[in-house]
Amino acid sequence: SDTELIFSTTLTGTQTTISTGTLLTGYRNLVIKGQARSDDNAVARSVLVAFNGDTTDANYEYVRDFSTQSKTDFQSNVEKRIIGVATAATAAANTFGVFTLTIYSHESTNNLKSYNSVSGFVHTTSLQTNRVTGKRLSTDPITSVAFSLTNGDFVAGTSVAVYGLK
Repeated sequence: SDTELIFSTTLTGTQTTISTGTLLTGYRNLVIKGQARSDDNAVARSVLVAFNGDTTDANYEYVRDFSTQSKTDFQSNVEKRIIGVATAATAAANTFGVFTLTIYSHESTNNLKSYNSVSGFVHTTSLQTNRVTGKRLSTDPITSVAFSLTNGDFVAGTSVAVYGLK
């Protein structure tokens, strides 16, 4: 097969960050699928990414197109590391935000690291869908990926799976 699962985790308790550790090499692109929920007292929180442990916002750029049941909006470089949305403590029980993040040519040393993601959630009084295109301002290969939230911790049931595309 041209797609291989190279990392997977499902949380059994709360955790501030989910990290892949050092990823296997030999892939053209990475596709990361996740479902996430925060313990913060809100309906939803943003899911942030850090490549190679880099949490410096100035090293990332993005554009975001998002829609809710009442509006469609556009955002650029506000939460620079955003890739998705997680439901949070006041969302309906057992609901999770979902995301798919694709990172292109992550092993190359000839290009800035481009990525795009699609994410969203449905809750009884709120729904949201997001599309993000971004880049990390570095030509260094991406060797690890970590996820965190704008507020709160990830809760049990949150999961991340990383697939390498040959």
